[in-house]
Amino acid sequence: MKAAKPLPLWLRFISSYALGLIVLLFMMLLLVLGTLYQAEHGLFRAQRMFYQSYLVAYPVGRTGLVLPLPGAHLLMAILFVNLLAATIFRMKPRLRVIGVYILHAGILVLVGGGFVTAYGSYEGYMELLEGKSANFSTRFTEEELAIIRVDDQEPETDLVTAVYNLDHLRPESVLYEEESGEHGLPFSIDAVQIVPEAVLVEDPEGEFARQHGVNHPSSSRLAIRRLSQIPGERKLLAGIFRVRIPGEEPVVMLLADTTERPTELTVAGKVYQFGLRDRRDYYPFTIALHEFERRTYPGTQVNRSYASEVTLVDPEAELKRDVRIYMNHPLRYRNFTFYQASFGEDDRLSVLQVVKNSGMLFPYIAMVIVTIGLVWQFVTMLVTRAKVQRRLVAQMEVSA
Repeated sequence: MKAAKPLPLWLRFISSYALGLIVLLFMMLLLVLGTLYQAEHGLFRAQRMFYQSYLVAYPVGRTGLVLPLPGAHLLMAILFVNLLAATIFRMKPRLRVIGVYILHAGILVLVGGGFVTAYGSYEGYMELLEGKSANFSTRFTEEELAIIRVDDQEPETDLVTAVYNLDHLRPESVLYEEESGEHGLPFSIDAVQIVPEAVLVEDPEGEFARQHGVNHPSSSRLAIRRLSQIPGERKLLAGIFRVRIPGEEPVVMLLADTTERPTELTVAGKVYQFGLRDRRDYYPFTIALHEFERRTYPGTQVNRSYASEVTLVDPEAELKRDVRIYMNHPLRYRNFTFYQASFGEDDRLSVLQVVKNSGMLFPYIAMVIVTIGLVWQFVTMLVTRAKVQRRLVAQMEVSA
C-alpha cells in the first residue's frame, strides 16, 4: 500500500490543532482586555476596538506604549481557515468520523454567519411622534456627510445627497464627483482630513484655518480638537472638506457631527447645506404612530410598561397592518426587527430600536447541523460498541 504524501510545512501549521488553541487563547485575552477597557471607555468603543477590528493597538496604562494584538475579525478568519483545513487535510474519510465532519460543518456555518452579521447588519433607532410616520432609522455608530439642496418654495422637495463610510478615509479622498442632471450636484467634494473622536472649538485667532487653507466664512474662527476623554457612548467625528466648483476657487470648510447648524454654500444660484450627522437608512415602507401608552407602578413614577400602537404600510407589497409593539413583543418585517426602546416629549414620542441582522438564520442552521453531527456520532459509537461486545461474547462462548 502506497504511503500518503506528507503535508507541506505551511499546510501542517494552518491545519494544526496548536494554531486553533492559540486562536482560542487570544480570544480569551481579547475578552478580558475588552471588559477592562469597556469599564473606562464604554461599550461602543470597546466593541469597535476589540471585536470589530482586524488589529488592536492596546494602550499599556499611561506609558504611551501600545501592545499590538490581533482583533476579533482576524481571529475568526484564522479559526475558519484552520477548522476548514483540519477537516479537509487532517481527518481521514471514514464512516465512524462522519459525525465529526458534520459537526465541523456546523461550526463553519456558525463562524461564517458571524462574518455575515458583522458586515451585513446594523442597529439604529426610529423616532415616531403621535400622528406622524417615518420611513427611516438613524444608526448609533456611523456618520454620513449630508448635502441638502434647499428649496424655499417646496421644502418637502429638498434634494438630499448622503456620503457615508467616512471612517478610515485616507487624506484627500474624493467623496463625490460632479454630476449633471436633476439629482446630481454641480460640484465635487474631497475629504481633506477626517479626524475621529474630535469636535470643533473656537479659534479666535484663526490660526488653524490659515494653516489648513480653510476659507469658508463660517469656519474661519474654528479649529478641530481631538478629545482624550470621550463623554458617553456617542461616536464623534470632525473633518476638513473641500468643495470643488467648476470655474471657481475651491471652498474649504470644517464640519463636525456635534454642530447643530449646517454650513451653507450657494452654487449656481441654489443654496446647499453641508453637515455631518448620524447615518440614515431609508425603507420602502412607513411606520405611523397612533398612540403611545406608558404605565407606571401605583403611587410611583417607576415605569411598569410602555407600548406603541403603530400601522405598517408597504405600498410595494400592498400591505397595511396594525401592530402593537411592547416589551418582548417586537415588530418583525423583512430583515428588520423593531423593538420598543424609549420615549419622550410628554409621552408623545416613541423611540424604536431597529435591528437588521442578515445573518439571523445562521445560528439556527448551525445548531441543527451540529445536533445532527452529535447524534450521528453518538449513534455510530453505540453501534460500534454493541458490535464489539457481541463479538467478545461470541468469542467467550466459543472458548467455553
